[in-house]
Amino acid sequence: MEQDSPKKHSTLLEIASLFFKIGTIGFGGPAVTIGMMEEETVHKRKWVSSEYFMEMLAATNIVPGPNATEMSAHLGYLRAGIPGLLVGGISFILPGAALSLLLAVIYTKFGSLPEVSGLFQGINPVVAAILTSAFLRLGKSAFTDYKTAIIGVISLIAAFLGVSEVPLIFGSGLLAMLLYSKPAANFLPLVLGFSSLYQAKFTLTTVFNNQLVQLGLFFLKVGALLFGSTYVLISFIQREVVNQYHWLTYQQMLDAVAAGQITPGPISSTATFTGYVIAGMPGALVATLGMFIPSFLIVIFTGKYLPKISRIPLVQFFLKGVTASAVALIAHTTFGIYQAAIIDIPTALLAAVSLFLLFRYKLDAIWVILGGFAYGLAKLYLF
Repeated sequence: MEQDSPKKHSTLLEIASLFFKIGTIGFGGPAVTIGMMEEETVHKRKWVSSEYFMEMLAATNIVPGPNATEMSAHLGYLRAGIPGLLVGGISFILPGAALSLLLAVIYTKFGSLPEVSGLFQGINPVVAAILTSAFLRLGKSAFTDYKTAIIGVISLIAAFLGVSEVPLIFGSGLLAMLLYSKPAANFLPLVLGFSSLYQAKFTLTTVFNNQLVQLGLFFLKVGALLFGSTYVLISFIQREVVNQYHWLTYQQMLDAVAAGQITPGPISSTATFTGYVIAGMPGALVATLGMFIPSFLIVIFTGKYLPKISRIPLVQFFLKGVTASAVALIAHTTFGIYQAAIIDIPTALLAAVSLFLLFRYKLDAIWVILGGFAYGLAKLYLF
């Protein structure tokens, strides 16, 4: 469906003010911010029709990157071309990234003090509960039949065996194409080609030894491969930033996740927090740019065609496999967090209560995160 050309009175200031507002008050994750975009651009401002908005939303699911960020860029592009795309996306990202940066500055300055670090003792069980909620919620739409269930199980086993995210994500997409396509043998050369490519193990990070360059390249890779859910970001960080490079401790990773949850806008502003803790202001800048640049490039080069591409059966098959694998990766990461988080009866109760509040009352993650802080404070001063 084609859209009318932007009205003459449309300005970049209008786009900036709208998405800055959504990025500032949009607590609760992508479902909330995308809902706000739909209300503002479809019903209030009449920028696009409801049908076209849903087509764009479906299209963002077939490409990597944070969906909400890509939607802000898409809508800005429809309103004012490339300048609108840049202004819309940057205005949406800016509030959350700025607040994450502020939290990171406070965290690195005071986080080593016992009084401050004690506040984070309640974070682990709460983060585990949030990821459990995400896994179960996403699983309902990801595992639609026995084929996606098989892909999910294989991905989970492979993750526990140490297979990294990149071959899991793409391998699952290709496996889904094999399982759903007829005849499946037509795609065997594609699978073999991918396997050979992965065995080459050519990565830019082996060429550059500078930490700042490696950090930027890491988040550039994540931004370009973040299929399925933003929560897969945690799996990437755990495997490479924590286990491979040892740039963060496990606890610092969980604190970065918490920072992404309690700030508005995209959850992927976790990258800003992570970058600052690792390498200060330059680290925050390269991590943020690396995380979001792929989303802008994807919209620039494919925005016009995504709604049509999303209807291609093979693309839909690939997405089924990718989504199933992404949910399996979230489950794998969540299992590890539970192992570290549940150390006694109080932490087990905290995780259980958080899960109950998330499921029964659909409470926003920010409130259970604050509850975790309160628990840490109470444990520090009352027990």
